[in-house]
Amino acid sequence: MLRKLILIKETEIINKNWQGMNSDYRNELKINMLKALIAEKEKTVKMKICDIITQVAHNVYESKEKWDELLHYLSHTLLTPLNEDNILEAESALFLIKSIFAYTHLEILMGINSLIPVFQSFFKTNIMSLRTRAVETICEIICIVDKKHTKLLKDFVFNVLDTTYQCLQNPKEEQNVIK
Repeated sequence: MLRKLILIKETEIINKNWQGMNSDYRNELKINMLKALIAEKEKTVKMKICDIITQVAHNVYESKEKWDELLHYLSHTLLTPLNEDNILEAESALFLIKSIFAYTHLEILMGINSLIPVFQSFFKTNIMSLRTRAVETICEIICIVDKKHTKLLKDFVFNVLDTTYQCLQNPKEEQNVIK
């Protein structure tokens, strides 16, 4: 229900439901969605929450509003050293960056040099779902940024191709990524 309420119907039109909400209610909604994302431990539900956050973020940024808490969450999550307990958090953060990069690229590019070692560490793992999320995010970044920033990511070409190849070779891995 909430997702339908805030869903963007056309990319060039700001959702009237979002604009019609009281700013305090919008802020509370954003805070509670981040709390729900952080608290959720089940992958399928967490990714659905990411979908909703993506729709809200589109509304926020189309309305020329800010969502600094979301950007802080993404930065904090990705800069936290990867361990067994935070793999799902890292995947969620990558999904969100990929999904909202068109709106937040200026802010994210300010920290691109911090993301390079993060991507490197993700590709050193054997966790295919994490590697695939990194591929999706890198590809989205490359599609939007200028040549200067694209050059920063050129070292990941092999990782992107290798991860894609591994997914094609093992259908089980591909299924794990899609969930």
